[in-house]
Amino acid sequence: MRTSLLALLLAACTTPVVVPGSADDGAFTVPGADPGACEALAPAPEGDFLARGTVVSAWRPACAEGIHAAAGAKGSTLAVHLDAWAGPGLAEVTVLDLLGQPLAGPRALAPGESLPVSLRQSGEVLVHVRPEAPEGAGNDYALSVACTAGCDLEYTRYPIVLFHGAAPGDVLGLVDYFNGVQTVLEGRGYLVITPEVDPFASIEERSAQWADHLDGLLTDGVGRKFDVIGHSQGGLDARYIVSRLGYADHVAAVVTVATPHRGSAVADLAAGILDPTPLGQAIVDGVADDVAGLLGLPPQDAMGAIGSLNTEAMARFDAETPDAPGVYYASWAGHSCGILEPGCIAREHGEIVTPLLGATYTLLEATDGANDGMVPVSSAKWGDYRGEIPADHLDEVGQIGDTRNPAFDHRAFYLSQARRLAAMGL
Repeated sequence: MRTSLLALLLAACTTPVVVPGSADDGAFTVPGADPGACEALAPAPEGDFLARGTVVSAWRPACAEGIHAAAGAKGSTLAVHLDAWAGPGLAEVTVLDLLGQPLAGPRALAPGESLPVSLRQSGEVLVHVRPEAPEGAGNDYALSVACTAGCDLEYTRYPIVLFHGAAPGDVLGLVDYFNGVQTVLEGRGYLVITPEVDPFASIEERSAQWADHLDGLLTDGVGRKFDVIGHSQGGLDARYIVSRLGYADHVAAVVTVATPHRGSAVADLAAGILDPTPLGQAIVDGVADDVAGLLGLPPQDAMGAIGSLNTEAMARFDAETPDAPGVYYASWAGHSCGILEPGCIAREHGEIVTPLLGATYTLLEATDGANDGMVPVSSAKWGDYRGEIPADHLDEVGQIGDTRNPAFDHRAFYLSQARRLAAMGL
């Protein structure tokens, strides 16, 4: 049977024609080009963290370079070791800072060779590995990192940011809020940042300011994530920016110290939620006057800040501010003692509440039990609750003449928290 001209034309239009080397057979090449070469190497998804003492094995995809984070302390020297390389020729290794600026390399390495890098900042650096001559095929490789100098210096993978409570970042311009903590931690090697926000402002207002600080640190390449340690209201601010402002990808840990996660009776009185007795009102007014006088601010500001953290407001806050998956949450509570409580004083290693908080301590002892003069122990528990420290609300950050408190060394406490975060790989 003869095929009509129309049928032949239809067949020509509908039957695919595969030309060798075309995109249709999955092997398109530019005429005259090396079929094994790549026009450029793209970054592969970031691989496993290069922790000291471990060897990370990985696969480099075709036309890509492997990327891994490592970390160390400012002033130390690391050796990035190429343990294995299954690609063609040598491997080219470069170490970059978080802004993409080279710190060491690029250097061609054979298996068994290392690239040294001196760290200018504590925390993360990025290790890139690629073939010396770009090739189309992928390959297996293995890397490790060792410290060769300055190895007694300490560090966390992510910078530590201290969030202060409802008071200025310094007291009357004389004493840092976290008195001497930054100096001690940085002396050990840690990278510590102590931004300031408005003292007597709402959680929402303060959190927006904290977020601006973190944005600046991200832009400046100080860190990609941060370990936040918050005292008092600072802990609530930290929870808010992670859960409500979308910073879960940029905060690795939130550690709170004496944070009123569930409010307190003192705040309820200040907010007018509890019907104040003349004595109760006098207590709150007295604390507001004393705190405001200490900080050089109007008493109504102190009263408003205290009252905003009442139990009703904190119940709403907790319901609307869930913990973010992937972020580590931990907490500590402060436990002080009244001057006429010898049993408590003995258990808490001699801790006695400062007279400034004596009245509120007594009030909270009657309503909530153990407390630090401002925050009940029961209210301070959140996430991985680590326990009580023998300190009142001011001792916890080394204020009001208790910098040599025999019951509690606040600087040693914050150093222990940095070390614990470091041990967790954070």
